[in-house]
Amino acid sequence: MMKVSEPEIRELLQQRASQFSMAHQLPPDILRMARRRRSRAVVLTGAAVLAIGALGALSVPPQVLPSGVTVPRSAPRRDRPQPAP
Repeated sequence: MMKVSEPEIRELLQQRASQFSMAHQLPPDILRMARRRRSRAVVLTGAAVLAIGALGALSVPPQVLPSGVTVPRSAPRRDRPQPAP
């Protein structure tokens, strides 16, 4: 096996680095795919937020006041005791 010195390795790597070239922009296909994925993620996230919000709104039964006005019930606060029914 032939021994190689550190300066020779350094010179070889510097030559390779000077010969390396790469495009400055991503190919259009890759950009299109990334845009599609990003928009799909935004749509799915929005749909999930709307679904969770709708389920949350539907799970709270409305409260009817004596005047006949329906008011959504809020969650009971935990910092004060609740009156007995």
